[in-house]
Amino acid sequence: MLTSCGGAFACPAIGWSNTLIVEVHEEDVAATMVEVCDERGCSSEPSPDGLTGFSSPQRTGEGWVLHLPDMSTPDNFIVRALDAEGNVIREMTVAAEWKRSGGSEQCGGPGEARVRLVL
Repeated sequence: MLTSCGGAFACPAIGWSNTLIVEVHEEDVAATMVEVCDERGCSSEPSPDGLTGFSSPQRTGEGWVLHLPDMSTPDNFIVRALDAEGNVIREMTVAAEWKRSGGSEQCGGPGEARVRLVL
């Protein structure tokens, strides 16, 4: 009889989206919209293949939620607050600290980062 100590580990099929949450002071959530950009483009621009870039921001009680469908975890973002006419109210470069929110240490999994936009 043979036994294995620390043999090969098989991960399930891989594929997830990471989540970026842009937090804003409560009364600013209803008054503004956000746009998030990185070196690949902005959330206001549809990705040519639908597999990279950002989803459209979805408003929540704490700010906006965006998903990155390509499993990427960019370190820095440009976050813009826009008024109803699309004018930039505030623009900030923010650093994201990604934390795994699912999966496992061996196989990875979806992550989440929170950034604060100060108006």
